[in-house]
Amino acid sequence: MYFTYSTLQASKAALLNDLYIIEECRSTNAANELFQACKHFTKDHDYADMSWVITNVPNAFMMGAASGEWRNYSI
Repeated sequence: MYFTYSTLQASKAALLNDLYIIEECRSTNAANELFQACKHFTKDHDYADMSWVITNVPNAFMMGAASGEWRNYSI
């Protein structure tokens, strides 16, 4: 996670970036547990929100996804 400041909310904000799960752990609950830990950290430390961007294009990081293929989320 990266930490920044939201000028729109006048508060601290967190950016979840590059959550990578090694292949051996992808069939476990590791991704959900890591995500929940980030979510709880954000709440426990009074961040205004946590945001992240995803794409459903396989290997997007290698080939670059078109701007319309990215989705923004925030909680």
